[in-house]
Amino acid sequence: ALVEIDADRAKNMIADLSGLLRRVLEYRDDHLIRLHEELDLLQKYLDIEKVRFSEHLEIDLEVESGLDDLLVPALLLQPLVENSIQHGFSAKHPQLRIQLRIFRQADRLFFVLTDDGKGLLEEDPVALREKGVGLRNTFERLSSLYEDDFRFEVKNQEQGVVNFLDIPAQTVPALV
Repeated sequence: ALVEIDADRAKNMIADLSGLLRRVLEYRDDHLIRLHEELDLLQKYLDIEKVRFSEHLEIDLEVESGLDDLLVPALLLQPLVENSIQHGFSAKHPQLRIQLRIFRQADRLFFVLTDDGKGLLEEDPVALREKGVGLRNTFERLSSLYEDDFRFEVKNQEQGVVNFLDIPAQTVPALV
């Protein structure tokens, strides 16, 4: 149906989807990539979701400058954004705004993802991480990569959900 309504938009969405799938197949669970690559992957995913939800979905990204080459787990952000989209919309919440803030403090890299959706039914942060497949996989991957040197929290807020992630700020090793 989209092809008949807007062929150019359908063509772009298919290109984004194929690019996203190609990159997903390249990465292993322990694969670290530069932050700018992770943000490119996230943008491909967001472009697809914007076609689905049109004007009902608003995304704000705020990334501190100078972080592009820091290393992060591949496909770290997409499951978190997907979770916000999946659980944020409802009959009472037909509009969704997602905000992602990424910043560095000393040797730590922080990600704060918030949405203004309906919130999650479960209140216990540990139970939240264990129930959702995407959140559970994210937690397990972070645990495997960083052992105890990370923090990952998902909490309901007054309106919507906040995801908080703190990992070591790693750079690409210099070649000698």
